[in-house]
Amino acid sequence: MKKQSGFTLLEVIIVVVIVGILATLAVPGFSSLMQSNNLSTKYNSLAGNISLARMEAVKRSNTIVLCATDDESSCNSTDWSDGWLVFVDDNNNAAFDAAGDTMLLVEPAGPSYISITSDQFGGVLSIAPRGRLPSSGTILMCANNDSSTARALNLQLTGVGRLATDGPGDTDSIVEDMAGNNIDCT
Repeated sequence: MKKQSGFTLLEVIIVVVIVGILATLAVPGFSSLMQSNNLSTKYNSLAGNISLARMEAVKRSNTIVLCATDDESSCNSTDWSDGWLVFVDDNNNAAFDAAGDTMLLVEPAGPSYISITSDQFGGVLSIAPRGRLPSSGTILMCANNDSSTARALNLQLTGVGRLATDGPGDTDSIVEDMAGNNIDCT
């Protein structure tokens, strides 16, 4: 007679309980990692779209506009979290006209827990034919209103953008806007 091998019911239950406990401990960390990753992805997308718009403005010798949109077809929002359009503004009215303007890119809304705002640019960012912006400013990205994990894109008049960082000697781990002030996600 062959000896039977396998697991007893008690052993299976103990393994299931241990796996459940480990999963409960890992889920919050994984969720935080996913949110941080999504925030970085949206930041990189915006920075890349602004670079694309600058290159197109210079290449085409025309104004390129990025504008917030909640319907992916018109400049009808001031909330960049809704998504944005990138288009050639042939009639220089800073609004997308399907009949006259050329759409370059449509960026859909990101996850609902990510907010993207800018006091300086509102819902429209026009880039002049030489790649310059109308003003310097900061675009702020926050996840769940948490300033400690926020990203900010500081844009110069020249159109060059850079990731906001914590100032020299600053130990609060909160990035700073163009003026050197801590960004605030609340």
